[in-house]
Amino acid sequence: MIGKWTYAKPELTYLHLKKLADILENQLFSLQLVPILMMLELFAGQVLQNPILEQAHCLHRSRVLMNLGLKQRGLDLQDKIEAKRYTLNEEERKVQYEKIKALSDQSHNEEKTHFLREDSMEPLVVESVRIHEAWCVLAEELIKWGDFSRAKDLATEASLHARILKDADCYAKTLLSLSNIAFVEGSSAQALKIAMMSHAAVRDMQLLEKCIVHTFKLLASFQKWEDVQNLLNPLTEMLQGFRRSNNDNKTNAHIDTSAKKKTGGQGSGVKSANIPLEYTIASVMIC
Repeated sequence: MIGKWTYAKPELTYLHLKKLADILENQLFSLQLVPILMMLELFAGQVLQNPILEQAHCLHRSRVLMNLGLKQRGLDLQDKIEAKRYTLNEEERKVQYEKIKALSDQSHNEEKTHFLREDSMEPLVVESVRIHEAWCVLAEELIKWGDFSRAKDLATEASLHARILKDADCYAKTLLSLSNIAFVEGSSAQALKIAMMSHAAVRDMQLLEKCIVHTFKLLASFQKWEDVQNLLNPLTEMLQGFRRSNNDNKTNAHIDTSAKKKTGGQGSGVKSANIPLEYTIASVMIC
């Protein structure tokens, strides 16, 4: 039974369902993805009571069904969505903006880093899905459907909210969406400028990978190979630093194990964090 009061931590359940859907989509498990999207759609509507997320997941499911060859079912689902089509109007825009003004921090002391450091990682805090996050999800899906006008309105407003609330990752996602839209509209210079801005805002490693791959594709399409090299150099330097750190940890662990064998005492544990940066560079190089 699914209802608003069924789950003690509905946002955490939604987060794991969303991550599972992302994994299945990245691995091209489309058949397995369909029931997860149905669950996300039902969960967003009945538990989170968020019609924007519900429509985004419904559009996603319709797109996957069409890709699987079930065109009629996908079209029927799309017609159902169009009957309750969400559009951001001026009144809602003003109301939501007034709400976040009370929550905004006027200090504007934003940390600007182009690449993440291992010591800059912060714990993930799961909160209720805010309106600008829902706008961002719907905008990303609308881009895949080619509805660039609505996607641009939603992404622009979501970026404004994310910037005021200092939601770095959501801000980077909206910049990525706006860069894609600018490129499709023929504003190549603007697309590249927005893509580079996303590097300064992003905090999540997987999102950083998306931003770098997107920027690489833009630079490659413009044949700016010197800028491509400048983009990849900090990545390779950071990867080499991680490898040196891991090698030092392995050496220390070997020394620690040898000491324990000789003395019979308890050595200090060595911990290492494996960050999938190799996959980021590999993704860039095969594009």
